[in-house]
Amino acid sequence: MLANMDLAGELPQIKCPVLVIGGEFDRGRPPARVEPIAQAIPGATFRVLPVGHYASLQEAGTDGGGDRGFLDGVGL
Repeated sequence: MLANMDLAGELPQIKCPVLVIGGEFDRGRPPARVEPIAQAIPGATFRVLPVGHYASLQEAGTDGGGDRGFLDGVGL
């Protein structure tokens, strides 16, 4: 489904604030595969968490690697 879609051409068109998160231990989509997505989105923020693919399940109580700070920073 979504994993097989190529939306690379659409990424530069995104105009809203974006937080892209990579999991340090994610074997399917490691940070090296995720960071180019963040780089393709103008103004995107990229963070790496010390988790696998399912951050919210693996790190109970996590704030998503600072997403509260990200949301505060964009006025939400």
